[in-house]
Amino acid sequence: MEPHPPVSVSEARLAERRISRINRACITCRIRKQRCPPPVSNAPSQAPCQRCVRHGITCSFETDQPPSQQEEPSPTALAQVVVGLQRRLNAHEERIAELERGGVRHARDSRPSSRGKGRNGVSHGRFHSLSTAVATPDAPKSTYQETPDIDTKRSLGSRFDMTRLELASPIATLRSLGALSEDKSDSGSYSRSSAAVDGGEEDELSPYDPIALRLLSVQEAQHALDIYFRHCHQWAPILNEDLRHPGMDLRRSNPTLFLAILAVGARFWRDNGLHPRYFDLIALCDAAISRLLLCPTPADASLGSIQALMLYLQWMPCGRKDTFGRFSEEVNSHTKKFRTRYNDMSAWAIFGLAVRYATFLSLEKSALAPFRKDVQSTPSRNDMDRMRVWLNLITYDCNLTLASGLTASLDPTLTGQVARGFCSHHFAQTPGDVRYAALVELACIMRRAKHVDGTPTNRQPDVASLNNANVEMNNWERHWLGRLRHTDLQHTQLPFTSLRWYRLALNSSLLRPLLSSTRSRDQPIQVWTLSFLEISLTAAAQILFSLLTTASEYVWRLDSQNLSSFPDGPFIVDQASRTSLHHAVDSTWVSHTFALTFLVLCYIRGTIDHDLRICSLSTTAPFTTRAPSKPQPSSILARLARLALDIFSDESETSDFRPEGDFSAIVRNAASLVLDRGDEHAGVAQDPFNPAVQSLFDMMNDSVFDWTAYVGDEASLGSSW
Repeated sequence: MEPHPPVSVSEARLAERRISRINRACITCRIRKQRCPPPVSNAPSQAPCQRCVRHGITCSFETDQPPSQQEEPSPTALAQVVVGLQRRLNAHEERIAELERGGVRHARDSRPSSRGKGRNGVSHGRFHSLSTAVATPDAPKSTYQETPDIDTKRSLGSRFDMTRLELASPIATLRSLGALSEDKSDSGSYSRSSAAVDGGEEDELSPYDPIALRLLSVQEAQHALDIYFRHCHQWAPILNEDLRHPGMDLRRSNPTLFLAILAVGARFWRDNGLHPRYFDLIALCDAAISRLLLCPTPADASLGSIQALMLYLQWMPCGRKDTFGRFSEEVNSHTKKFRTRYNDMSAWAIFGLAVRYATFLSLEKSALAPFRKDVQSTPSRNDMDRMRVWLNLITYDCNLTLASGLTASLDPTLTGQVARGFCSHHFAQTPGDVRYAALVELACIMRRAKHVDGTPTNRQPDVASLNNANVEMNNWERHWLGRLRHTDLQHTQLPFTSLRWYRLALNSSLLRPLLSSTRSRDQPIQVWTLSFLEISLTAAAQILFSLLTTASEYVWRLDSQNLSSFPDGPFIVDQASRTSLHHAVDSTWVSHTFALTFLVLCYIRGTIDHDLRICSLSTTAPFTTRAPSKPQPSSILARLARLALDIFSDESETSDFRPEGDFSAIVRNAASLVLDRGDEHAGVAQDPFNPAVQSLFDMMNDSVFDWTAYVGDEASLGSSW
């Protein structure tokens, strides 16, 4: 018997691996619980199995690491490896503990403290460093991140699998493969140790938390929430009223929205001033809003982010305007008068960002779907919240379009079809959701009036379209007035304040030739303009008249061409209505300012007499006054002008900021054209004032008109009148 040839150790171990290859199955066969035969006998360990070859798929044997040719370590060597790993683990734990202690010291040193300072004791330089740290909240994270070693990268690559990959958009497809890092909302949070240093908090907090930064106390934050829900929410009911009491929960669940609400509440902190730390709070809010634009993540595309943007937009922060026309939040010891940032450009910029977020979320589709008639399921509270936000976007878009003259960004047609079902739901808020449903139907009327042959346009509507719109608005008013008329202060609230503004803005857009400075007073008024002029005069009078003590009785039947529809005596401002107006959204003051401007311009141009009657329709009465003479003190126009002065007058000389302050100069100077300054003889409205009023009327419908830029310097404005 011939002896067997000698077999090397390596060949023997290779044979053992081939034998073990037979006893194993690839991932695909293992999932299907099938046999996994090798392609041929004595196949290498990385050869695919027969089933994977037959089906043309990648076998897991092909992606396995090739077997090492090194000899297996002895038990002694293996024990040494374990001891070495334990030592390295202990060293890493000590290093982590040291870094955590350093992070706590850094947070304690860099965090602003109110110790030894009053509520106003934060200097500009110190808060600038705070704003810088807040604006880049991800920076500290890089200090604690360790670069994965080569072995880790190799192991990740070995697990890369596309067998279950579903093709989506390019970014979504690559994100599912790990191309982009996992995103976290609000760009990080304080560590638990840092939170414990601040106040024993165990939960993680946002870097935009004003309480953790000691800008507000917990009691002050709750008071700011109460101010918003008690006074401001009714002007833009975008939030769920159930947040009124557990609003502090937003501090962790949605810190950006929480901060936006506090900023609005701090703006109306007291009757004659802002919160002492208001500008510190606004700097923090600016950083949070800026991050939504400059470094957003997919997790930021949430309903709360849109709500925060819309609150920031509708109650713009205020600041002190310096000599160069720039806004500054620094408090000047010589002046405490501040002006709002609101203008058409800032409104379009923030609103455009909110619309982008809504598009990213497919908010229109998700908001409308539960309320469609062919859907059997009952809308949930979350569905109501989404719909509420979408209605705020739709209605604000319509209002901004009329004020700026630009084309609408959103189509309210589909929303109008489900609006009544939304406000009739048992989860609906009364009267906020009912007002929104009515307002979106009004937006649909505006869209039909502004469309020519189905195409949107930013031009004024034609005569036929405007006539149809006026008929639709009359029918709309009859329907919703019966449903909302008995609501408290309804004559000064949505949606009827918007109805008057829409009527004035829409109908006055066709009256520009009639009110032009080049038109002669002897030139007859064209017949087709009479109805539009009458509606515009009535709407302008109603806007101012709604703040009257007897407004709830008279405003609904007010008619500019019927003297008996106006009450006798002086027009006295209702304090409850005026207090409510103080907390209105910024755009409300545009409509009130333009209402008086329009009435004065009509009188100066000789279109109406002192009682708002159209000159071509009224007979000359013995006591009728027309331009160039000033109206009689008892006339309707003079009483409305004094009413406007009372509405816009400062309640306190010590007031730091009043939202109507930027428009007060226009109202005062416009009223001076029709009010006698106490002289016994009526004055004369001089021609040099005409270009100023005409330019104001023209710019009101200009797409690039900036209210605050025009009235920023009260002294220079007054000299031009």
